[in-house]
Amino acid sequence: MRKAVSAEGRFAMTLYYLATTAEFRPIAHLFSVSTSSMCICVKEVSEAINRNLSRVFPQGDDLVEVMNSFELLLVSSSEVSEGSEQDAILEMLAHAICLVFGDDQKE
Repeated sequence: MRKAVSAEGRFAMTLYYLATTAEFRPIAHLFSVSTSSMCICVKEVSEAINRNLSRVFPQGDDLVEVMNSFELLLVSSSEVSEGSEQDAILEMLAHAICLVFGDDQKE
């Protein structure tokens, strides 16, 4: 009987899968698990992340507002001078973070 895959191993496999274009088989081989075990781990970890972090991330209209903020950031960063580009990016990120965590106060 094989050893159970540790929580760290499951998380590492999932991150590797999400961060690369590799398929299940090569990743499973890297982590010395079967392809079916790899598939189950990625599914379970993804579900756990979604279940536990879905309260933190914006949804509905808030999500649309955050997406629009980032689109505005991309457009405005091409129009801003190099010296103030970092300030503009930081301001937009701060606004997006406020939207994510429900803080409507803007500085």
